[in-house]
Amino acid sequence: MKKYLLFLPYLFLSGCNDYANTANYHFAENQNSCAFIFYDVEGAAPLIIKDKTVEYNFDANNTITTSSPHDFSLNKINRGYRTHNYFLADGSKLEFEEEPAFFTGSKVVHGKERIYNLFNFNSSEECFSNDIDEDDEIIRELFENIYKN
Repeated sequence: MKKYLLFLPYLFLSGCNDYANTANYHFAENQNSCAFIFYDVEGAAPLIIKDKTVEYNFDANNTITTSSPHDFSLNKINRGYRTHNYFLADGSKLEFEEEPAFFTGSKVVHGKERIYNLFNFNSSEECFSNDIDEDDEIIRELFENIYKN
């Protein structure tokens, strides 16, 4: 009987986890080869887990700004997603021969490190030019516009 009493708290606590098994990514109709997720953006909507699924709805520029922290998935998601689904904004499903490349990067803006994720879901195209200085300037301006404070 004592064994069962010790096991009950585990069952209760494990049933309370708020985690997701599925990530649905909804890209803009005018998709290009890249999409960004910017975290800790003041005033932006948080990411939400509903029915064990996180919906990532990209804007017309294939960008998401969220007030959620960059480690949202590490805090709330049980060892990552098991299923990744990719859609266009109209709901049509995107199929890829290979899983899209997913990168995490950071940049210091206004003295604070800002984390972002980058999708390259068309491996035949590059997200940036071959000029690293030009790319760095584009990224810097993008960050400055998103993190205005």
